[in-house]
Amino acid sequence: MQKNPVEPVIGMVIILMLVYIVGNIAIMAYNLSRAQMYKLQLTAEIEHMRSETAHLERALAQAEDPTVMEQMARVKLGLVKEGEKIFCDLNP
Repeated sequence: MQKNPVEPVIGMVIILMLVYIVGNIAIMAYNLSRAQMYKLQLTAEIEHMRSETAHLERALAQAEDPTVMEQMARVKLGLVKEGEKIFCDLNP
């Protein structure tokens, strides 16, 4: 029996196609892994931003309190109410 000369070519084409398919699957798996890691990083960043936003909202609500505003004006700006007397300690 004589071998068909096309058979080795067909076998080689099939092997090359399998290598190509396996390579593409490996690349897709790698890209998927990277995308999942990036998603985890973004999720952590979103959670951090939400926490930061909540903290800033609490600070803003507190800063709008008239008592806190007065205290900040006294401490940070050195302001006093009309009629108050200022005493300076001259001893170091």
